[in-house]
Amino acid sequence: MVENILDNVINDNTKLGHKLSPTGHKNNSLKILLKAIRVHQFSKNILIFLPLFLGHLYNNVTNISSTILGFIAFCLIASSVYLLNDLIDLDTDRSHHLKKNRPLASGDLSITTALFLIPLFLFVGIAIAVYLNVIFSLIATTYFCLTFAYSLYFKNQRITDVFTLAVLYMIRVAAGVVIVDAVFSEWLLSFALFFFLSLAFVKRYSELFQLKKLGTDKMADKQYNIDDMKLLQIFGITSGFCSIIVLALYINSPAMTALYSSSACLWGISALLLFWVCKIWDEAVHGRIAEDPVAHFLYDKTSWCIFGMIVFLFFMASNHLSIHVT
Repeated sequence: MVENILDNVINDNTKLGHKLSPTGHKNNSLKILLKAIRVHQFSKNILIFLPLFLGHLYNNVTNISSTILGFIAFCLIASSVYLLNDLIDLDTDRSHHLKKNRPLASGDLSITTALFLIPLFLFVGIAIAVYLNVIFSLIATTYFCLTFAYSLYFKNQRITDVFTLAVLYMIRVAAGVVIVDAVFSEWLLSFALFFFLSLAFVKRYSELFQLKKLGTDKMADKQYNIDDMKLLQIFGITSGFCSIIVLALYINSPAMTALYSSSACLWGISALLLFWVCKIWDEAVHGRIAEDPVAHFLYDKTSWCIFGMIVFLFFMASNHLSIHVT
């Protein structure tokens, strides 16, 4: 199946005329390449660092270096999938109002270059994963397989698509747990499921909102239409609020006293995350998210301020920062 897809992609080169050539001599630059591998999406892989900090294991240099290598491995594997996905969706992307500007769809990056980089990124990423940990390498391989399956099938299935996206986020967290040999936390995984499920619904809702502005009733190759916006909104907001409830229950659990000497600070984190969930849905409902929530909030000053306050409160709760009033 993949071989046939690649054959069709290569044969389709002629449709781009002068803009695309097998060697991609026209616009093949580092900037174009970085855009093609979705560098801004690397921020999702920061989740690998979550167990390192939540387990208070960041005083160990080996843990830090291993987690950094794990982050690099996931970025490389993700890049290979992004390029492969763009090859598979080449025809669809060219007719999309936003995706037509992607390097492969626009012809700025050659297909030959993409076909070379896909196995290279995948091989190096898996090699790093094997070097770190056998179990981690299995998780990384699972991540690649599930991401590829999402590109081929799951992304076109109602509801299944958003759950797959949420699971991919959870896999990143699980990978971080394995790297530092932390204890698996049901609380963390439950929070991650609901929180990232909400973000996945934001993505689909925002895509539909943009189509609505263009006067289109249905998403291409997907089973959603404009009438589903209210349903996606309900699912997404509910999931986001459930994640905050899980966090609140965790704050009240006996496990908190062993890790946090000032657990009251965590209530501030809970309030900030609740505010952020409300904010992202307010932005989505008013059409201020152009299909990609990650790219949107990377440039959102309020989100960065909230993130900074969360980090500050975390270290306060861990008693690594203290404020004395005299």
